[in-house]
Amino acid sequence: MQITSSETFRTFFNDWLHRHKQFVQQLTHLPDGTTCVTPVEEETLVANFLSHCLQYYQEKSAAMSVAGDDVFEFFSPPWFSSYEKLILWIGGFKPGMVFKLITTSVNDLTCEQKDQLDNIRSETKQREKDLMGRFALLQQSVGDPPLMVPCI
Repeated sequence: MQITSSETFRTFFNDWLHRHKQFVQQLTHLPDGTTCVTPVEEETLVANFLSHCLQYYQEKSAAMSVAGDDVFEFFSPPWFSSYEKLILWIGGFKPGMVFKLITTSVNDLTCEQKDQLDNIRSETKQREKDLMGRFALLQQSVGDPPLMVPCI
């Protein structure tokens, strides 16, 4: 059984996240005065933390380059956090964008492939519409005050 780049990154990410929490905990305790830390130790801790963050982006970049021809993995890596997915969505990068790329860059599709692509495109469009509807309801529920407030 071959290990994929997403599985490798997921393993790395779990370990990285554990170390990240430790760094954050150490950094938050610096200004509270309960620990005696020299300026040199403080600078070293900050440098190590920045190096740790850089390691995340280097590993992520390597994992994405290994994904290669797997378009789905490239456009929606399983290691993206919910926040990263949200940023892409808000920025206009929705799953349906892949179809624009395919139709403009792939010219040798068979009729069967075009039909399958159309089916997937319409299903994706419907799911995006459903999700946008749920987002709108959520946004409305946060923004609108309740109409009936229980009297106490």
